[in-house]
Amino acid sequence: MVPATNVVDVDTALRSSAYSGRKRPKGDGPKDRVPKVLEPFDPVAAYEKEKADAWSMWLVIALGASFALFQRFVILPVMDGPARSIWLLPLSLVFFLPTIHRLVVPKRFSELYTGGNWFRAGMLFLFTWLAASVAMINPPLGDIAAPEVPEGIGIADTGDVASVDYNKDGDLILSVVDGSPDITIGFSVRDNWKLDDIHMNATIQRYGDAEVVLAGWALDSDPAALSNQRYLEVANWTESGEPASKPDDMGFAFDLESLEPGIHTISIRLVEDGGLWQNEWYREYTLNVQVQ
Repeated sequence: MVPATNVVDVDTALRSSAYSGRKRPKGDGPKDRVPKVLEPFDPVAAYEKEKADAWSMWLVIALGASFALFQRFVILPVMDGPARSIWLLPLSLVFFLPTIHRLVVPKRFSELYTGGNWFRAGMLFLFTWLAASVAMINPPLGDIAAPEVPEGIGIADTGDVASVDYNKDGDLILSVVDGSPDITIGFSVRDNWKLDDIHMNATIQRYGDAEVVLAGWALDSDPAALSNQRYLEVANWTESGEPASKPDDMGFAFDLESLEPGIHTISIRLVEDGGLWQNEWYREYTLNVQVQ
């Protein structure tokens, strides 16, 4: 007698084989898998959100550029110099961006904005304002950087000069060969724009003596041209390099005849009309003259 056998259809066998070949999840017990369901894509809603974002982008860019123009031509000219209000005003406007959006943007678009929109709008407003402001307060539209004497005082290398020592503050100790040497000093003026509108005052004063005016003129004047020509005629300076280290620097030289030993103070003041306000630079140097 032939024993009875169980008949299994092909579909059931394949399902059992597939189930037995799966790896069980790690852990003590079985874990329920959370089914991942993609939300249906609504092209109409996505298109409306893109238009709302475009409205916000162009509105914020226009606000940032407009406020930079207003600040440059209305607020800054009446100020005496940089102040905290230059930064506080645009930062405070960031908190009003949601209100401005609701007033300007159509209601069907403004209702779509979320917290992420306000963060992006605030960052875009600040960067737009900053980029426009930097462009308008720098040449050729403006100038807020003061001119300067970048390399300090230089001494022409002549037979009356024995040695020159410079300290970290730019002050000089000048050793001379006799008690009444003829010394030529020089320095350069540097600016981030044209040097024509700079007025320079330079003086030298020995302690207890009267002040001697070396310069009191604009850099585009005839005396300035003569001083610059004297600078160009100096063959060597006692420093490692000339006082004017860049091609755009303008050098000036002054002859100090029969300079007496002692401590002298050299004062230099540069004043420039930068369009917004006056840019001023001032520095005093000590020249200690000693007989070798």
